[in-house]
Amino acid sequence: WKYAPNWIQVKPYTWFKDVGDINDTYLSSINKSNDGNYQFYTENNELTELSQMETLSVKNTGVANNDDLYLYRLEIILKHIHMMFYESYDQSIQNKSDIIPDLKQIMPNIRQQILKSVSLCFSHMMSQDYPLDKYCGTVIAEAMGATVTHDLQFDHNGTIQTTHVIAGKQT
Repeated sequence: WKYAPNWIQVKPYTWFKDVGDINDTYLSSINKSNDGNYQFYTENNELTELSQMETLSVKNTGVANNDDLYLYRLEIILKHIHMMFYESYDQSIQNKSDIIPDLKQIMPNIRQQILKSVSLCFSHMMSQDYPLDKYCGTVIAEAMGATVTHDLQFDHNGTIQTTHVIAGKQT
């Protein structure tokens, strides 16, 4: 996605239990054994070969429990973007401006508000000589308004400015 400014990543919605994305290169529930037979994981996470699978009773579990609130949260986000766009549009009409609002400017401003008061320290997430601005976690955190460093940050009075430490290993 190359961190496109007007793009919202949406997690895939799973409607049926244990049915993955057909485009996913990793299907965790299917293994090929050494003898060429396929093995599947049952509901009890027991590894079963295809020949044994035929004797298992088939239960019609129907639709997965729909307690996922992600789509409701996504609706709120999209409505907020919609509102910000049309507020900007109405303002440009009111000012008789020829500039039409662009989501490539609006969405980064919205994202910047998410972590605007957060200062992250990525400790041992990558080698010290690796450029911090090339690390994907840095790119995402800064796009969301955080400041990111390799080390703890202190002000001139010695007060720590780092609000969160994300550590890759114990030291």
